[in-house]
Amino acid sequence: MEVIGAILGLVGTLLGTYLGFSLSERAAKTRQVQIDRELTHSVRTVIRIEIDRNLFRLHTFLLAVQYEEAPLPRDSQGKRSALRGVNLPIWSHAIWESQLPLAAKALTESEFEQVLDFHSSLDTLSIAHIDMRDRSDNINQVNTLYNQFMELFNDVTAKGNPIR
Repeated sequence: MEVIGAILGLVGTLLGTYLGFSLSERAAKTRQVQIDRELTHSVRTVIRIEIDRNLFRLHTFLLAVQYEEAPLPRDSQGKRSALRGVNLPIWSHAIWESQLPLAAKALTESEFEQVLDFHSSLDTLSIAHIDMRDRSDNINQVNTLYNQFMELFNDVTAKGNPIR
C-alpha cells in the first residue's frame, strides 16, 4: 500500500509539474503576443505621426507660396517665382530611419513601400526645389523643373499618409 501511495504521489507530482510548466509557457506566449501587438501599434503610431507632421509642413509651404504669389502676376512665371522664393521645410526622417528594422514587422509590405516612397518623394521635392533656384537663368529648365515639382507635390499630397 505504501508503494502504491508513493507511486501515486510521484505521478501526482509529475502531473502537477507538467501542468504548471504548460500553463507557464502558455502565459509567457500570451504575454509575448501582447508585447508584439503593443510594439507594432507603437511603431505604426510614431511613423504615422512623423508623416502627418511632414504633410503639415508641406501644406504650410504651399500656403507660404500662395501668399508670396499674391502680389505677383498670375501667370506661370509668377507662380515659379513664388515657388522659388519660399524655402522648403526641413523634412523629418529620423523616426522612419530609427524604426526601419521594426517597421518591416509592423507594416504590411504595401505600407512599407508607400512610406519609403513618401520619404523619397520629400527628398526629391527638395532636390527639385534647389535645382529650380540654381537654374533661374534658364527659363526652359525652370519650366520643366517647376512642372516636375508640382506634379510630385500634387502626387504626395493626394496620396496622403499611408498609415492609418
